Amino acid sequence: MRFGEKLEWYETRLEIAKLTKERMNQISDYLEVREVVNYNFRDEPREYKIQLIPKPTNLGIGEMWFFKCPNTGKICRKLYSIGGYFLHREAFKQCFYSSQIKSKFERFLDSTYGDYFQSEQIYQEIHKKHLKKSYAGKLTKKYFKLSKRLIKAESINFRDIETMMVFGK
Repeated sequence: MRFGEKLEWYETRLEIAKLTKERMNQISDYLEVREVVNYNFRDEPREYKIQLIPKPTNLGIGEMWFFKCPNTGKICRKLYSIGGYFLHREAFKQCFYSSQIKSKFERFLDSTYGDYFQSEQIYQEIHKKHLKKSYAGKLTKKYFKLSKRLIKAESINFRDIETMMVFGK
């Protein structure tokens, strides 16, 4: 979803619904808005209402729009599409982040040697065209963290990883 002149909903670059600025101005006088969402999921047409709720920002300037999950009733900024319905993440019972289903040993490997296995991605991130390395003569937090991770990755001995994988120590 993108904010600005209009609210737009996308699923893998396919526009699902749109709410223009004019329509937002018309409905901002109301506390609650229900917008009908029409789309196809695997050639099956879907149509249901999703409630939009404006709330004042913490700065007191304008308002932010939130979704109200049609299933759980929770107010949130993101609705997830799993199985063709846009719902709050707690509406899906068997959905987990990948880190939630890792074993203790896998989490240990990630915390100890994760930077070694991700060193290529870290290197690419550091050398991105628009990454700001310093500001006002000081290193930026992002660049500093990435360079620390890269140094840690380069300091890991491959033999240690090999021993860990073979003997589990």
